[in-house]
Amino acid sequence: MSAAFGGLLGTFILLWGTINLQTDLTREQTQRQDRLEGIAHILSQSIDGELHATFRLTADMQHPEYNAIIDRLIEIRETNDLGWVGTTARDARNRDHFVFDGGTPPAIPVGYPIFDWGFERNEVYEGHQIFRSQIADEWGTWTVAMAPIVNDDGVVVGVVEVMEDAAWQELYTRGRIQQTGLQAIAVIILSFLLASFFARRFGKPLKTLTEAVLAVADGNLDRSVIVETRDEFGALASAFNVMVEGLRERKFIRDTFERFVSQEVADRALKDGGQTLGGDFRQVTILYSDLRGFSALTRRLGPSKMISMLNRYISAMTDVIIENNGHLSELLGDGLVVLFGAPQLRDDDASRAVRCAIQMQRALVAFNERENASLEMGIGIGTGVVIAGNIGSEKRMKYGVVGSTINLAARLQSLTVGSQVLISARTHRSVRDANVEVGKPLNFLTKGWPKPIECYPVLAVGDIEMPATITFNWSSIEMKANCHPISGKKISDDPRPVKILSLANRAVRMSMDWQPTLRDQMLLRVDGEGEGMGDVYGVITNVTNKGGWAATLRISSISPEGKKVLQALINHA
Repeated sequence: MSAAFGGLLGTFILLWGTINLQTDLTREQTQRQDRLEGIAHILSQSIDGELHATFRLTADMQHPEYNAIIDRLIEIRETNDLGWVGTTARDARNRDHFVFDGGTPPAIPVGYPIFDWGFERNEVYEGHQIFRSQIADEWGTWTVAMAPIVNDDGVVVGVVEVMEDAAWQELYTRGRIQQTGLQAIAVIILSFLLASFFARRFGKPLKTLTEAVLAVADGNLDRSVIVETRDEFGALASAFNVMVEGLRERKFIRDTFERFVSQEVADRALKDGGQTLGGDFRQVTILYSDLRGFSALTRRLGPSKMISMLNRYISAMTDVIIENNGHLSELLGDGLVVLFGAPQLRDDDASRAVRCAIQMQRALVAFNERENASLEMGIGIGTGVVIAGNIGSEKRMKYGVVGSTINLAARLQSLTVGSQVLISARTHRSVRDANVEVGKPLNFLTKGWPKPIECYPVLAVGDIEMPATITFNWSSIEMKANCHPISGKKISDDPRPVKILSLANRAVRMSMDWQPTLRDQMLLRVDGEGEGMGDVYGVITNVTNKGGWAATLRISSISPEGKKVLQALINHA
């Protein structure tokens, strides 16, 4: 009987250890894949495709923009303990070559040809993000994640490549297996030798351990066993506690998962293993937000401080979104896409979206006070029918929506001025009975839409009002300047002369001999005594033609030094 008990106990521990080892190895492989794919995806989204396409020669490595990206890649490689991180591109003759090398110096020069991994890069140039657990080249065997870099037209112009040493991981896995096997064998041997003796003496500890196992099986992960002896039962009690700790860690992972997606999406994914693709038609309200002045602030503070500030900003906004039962679908750098009506449909989705937008604006005011910043946030809200569901493949998917309503919300956001909230006409109809106060309707004819977009600026929801707007105190002045139109992220090289007529703390009035377009984004560069303002970014908010064209430029971004020069000019005037 004792021998049978020892054999059964040893076999149980062997099987349990094998299952735990396999689970841990699978989890580590999944985490490694998610981590590498996540790094590759974030890098591909953060690298400007238009800028990337300009680096083709070794001489381009001297550009400040090039070296700034290199510094960032090196920081990412060192922070994440990667083997290599960089980017490649493909020339007109379909040949691959290096662009950015974030590895160990000396750096591979721009234009250095590549002859390996052509098949994998072909997949990326088709718009796919790929992961390979083992892939070899002349330098060794690697675990690789690749993601496409796209330009403003959505064309893939390069590939981000993130690598880890696969040979080291294989050695680590073998060591884990051997270690687990040796531990299991040792436990089995000890169980056979001492089972008879301990079976008579430790009936009480066995009963205690059995009760603890049953408690854990019922879901009580706070249960543990006090180790009172140093024999096999003490070892078994310790092993049990380690097992419970592992279960607690897995529960922690599940709870962490719910931090990155809504609880509805997490429950859905865990229920069916995240294997169900497809979706359904439903009406949703989409909130699209974007910070103004963030890019300029990034250049001044550097990536490390800005990532820290960005995390604090997203944390503040996420609290508001969760409070209003919104689903944070996308993090687009400093932009957020929030769904109301998916995955869970509610009767007041549109009104909650508008309330959430105002509370986000108020939270931004508090954030600026804490951070001593002057960030502004435009928010566009659209309502319409979309396809909602799990999008992707069986290996990689996310819950999201597809439809023109996303583009509408993004377009409305681009039409906002300062910290403004614009809602579509359909959203406005949906919240008429929800005590939502709006301003006069606005109509904009914009690219990609066959007829003017009708929208409304939000003023209040119930007793929650929009933060107070900036009051402009104008000072007359005459100065020459040039405007450079901005399309997407590209600044025009063709300067358009203007004459500045008056200045305010966040706006400029000017006249010109060319016709400006309402809501056009501009880069303003001032001549003469105003040169110290540097690059001033803004959007055209008012256009008149009384014997000549005149416009108001609402400033969205200006450096601290530029602010001092602007204030000095206003005071002097």
